[in-house]
Amino acid sequence: MSTSLDAGFDLAVHSEIPTGEGLSSSAAIELGTCLALDAVFDLSLHLNQMIGLSHRAENRFVGVPCGLLDQTVVGRGKENALVVLDAGSGLHQVLPVGASFRLVVFRTHIRHELQHSPYEVRHRECRDAIMSLERLIPGVRHLARLHPADISAYDIVLNETLARRARHVVEEQRRVGQFLKALNEADLRAAGSLLSASHESSKSLFENSTPEMDFLVAALSANEQVYGARLSGAGWGGAVLALVSDSFLDSDANRLADVYQATFDVRPKWWRTTLHEGARRESH
Repeated sequence: MSTSLDAGFDLAVHSEIPTGEGLSSSAAIELGTCLALDAVFDLSLHLNQMIGLSHRAENRFVGVPCGLLDQTVVGRGKENALVVLDAGSGLHQVLPVGASFRLVVFRTHIRHELQHSPYEVRHRECRDAIMSLERLIPGVRHLARLHPADISAYDIVLNETLARRARHVVEEQRRVGQFLKALNEADLRAAGSLLSASHESSKSLFENSTPEMDFLVAALSANEQVYGARLSGAGWGGAVLALVSDSFLDSDANRLADVYQATFDVRPKWWRTTLHEGARRESH
């Protein structure tokens, strides 16, 4: 893909998305910039092209070897719906979840910067794991296509670290399917339990959590009005996301913030959020 501009430009950015919090701020500015340049220079870019250009900027300019998830979600988000991406095929679907899907975000005081985190190390470890497993499972190209039993049967070719990384990816893929099934059945309690299980796997197998994130997830999970919680984004700092009931009150969140402040001497910011439209042009 080649897109060139015939002139320079000045760009002013106003954003309410916190940076370094695992909330896809980089993907948001990438897609927003694509939309702005597309309008100013009359590039007639298709959304797929904008997503691809944004992903390439993240990989080649920022230097983070991430996949297409953030850019796809930012580009294709819809109100009261989740974007489900199959990264292996590049196919996606938009899954309506209804207005009862209520989320609360808590920010830790630890910022994450993927280009200075172990993210690239995890990327390499996952690649090494699939290359090793391919010796025994010919034709396999993605860890997410494997069954947990495959890891148990063939982990003889993996060292302890690679086995943990592979198990996290394989089991996380199955959790995604179970999570979507729970949402389809309107079972928010089951969906929340899967979020919490995902965080535990991130903590123990993928090792991309932090004590602050673990503290918030545990404190949130102790509240009966919280269905489940997990770290947001790639981890190593940033925010925690919780799926909550209508009965989760501001006072509940403030009490949790009090306990966090008493433990870490910093008060976390928190807010309620819902699922909205993705990147788009607005006229004022």
